[in-house]
Amino acid sequence: MRYKDNSSDSIQKRVYDIYKQYGVTVVFNDTLGKVFVKQDIQGDSVFTYETVDPAWGFTSYTDVDYYYTYLTDPDEKSKMLDVVEKFLGRCSKALYPQVILLLDSYYTESANGSVETYSNGGFKVTYRSLLLCNAREEDVLTSLPEEIMRTFIIQRISDYTLQLASFHRLSKDYIGKSWGTIGAVNLKEPITFEEMNMWGELEEYTITKFIEGPLYNSAACLQDDWWGFRSYAPDVVEKFRTAVRQLIGPFGFVSQSEKGAANCPPEDEEEDLKLFVREMLRFSKEDFEKLWGDYALVMQKYDILYDLLANELGVKL
Repeated sequence: MRYKDNSSDSIQKRVYDIYKQYGVTVVFNDTLGKVFVKQDIQGDSVFTYETVDPAWGFTSYTDVDYYYTYLTDPDEKSKMLDVVEKFLGRCSKALYPQVILLLDSYYTESANGSVETYSNGGFKVTYRSLLLCNAREEDVLTSLPEEIMRTFIIQRISDYTLQLASFHRLSKDYIGKSWGTIGAVNLKEPITFEEMNMWGELEEYTITKFIEGPLYNSAACLQDDWWGFRSYAPDVVEKFRTAVRQLIGPFGFVSQSEKGAANCPPEDEEEDLKLFVREMLRFSKEDFEKLWGDYALVMQKYDILYDLLANELGVKL
């Protein structure tokens, strides 16, 4: 596809600038171009079309049909180009897709009739392309660049089988179990804090076990959207976070499962890798070591992935 700088069209100018800077093609429909072939016997022109084909892989072809609703509003196009630029600006060339197709929404239908719908920032990473749907909520727009980069990272590092085998081996005895089963039960130190009681009065409480509130056997307090930020002072939140790291860090975990098994370690190796990469991307190397440096298994897993992300994929950490 050949781009031209079009200063009279702000959207096309931005698309051109992205291609010039990153070498990545951004389109708003699945047709990249057409080439005249001949005229048929009726005198009509015959063309061949180059299209985005997400079903195609390097050595395979997925039997899935894609149905698109195209993005037309210039303001919404501009917001999605912001997402694209933030994603490309954060990661290295090794993670760039060849083509990014920006859509309002789309759905897929497989040979067995199952349908999957993508909208509101939903995206799909394929062999050569990124299909990205329009998002209107500010929080979705803000989180998308990092979610996309994390997905590309997981896809790319899957080729490094020896390193990933070493990563997964470190926590393999604890994957898919419960915190209680693996021994994450008693807090290293009691935590005393104040909380409103049912009469609206501040009352002092002390917890000694992971299962007790406000932890409730959950590592959710490690995330920036934890509900406890609305109820507890920052120093109290840090006490909860430290206690949780002391419980799950010795097993090599930095988060809890987000799948069916709630308030448990990662459900499988795939989820453990995804959650670990997410934690790595939240912090610089120095800050990660400050938080997790006391836990040998966490740091061994970190060193394995850091070598892949920083040295092989060029991700800035």
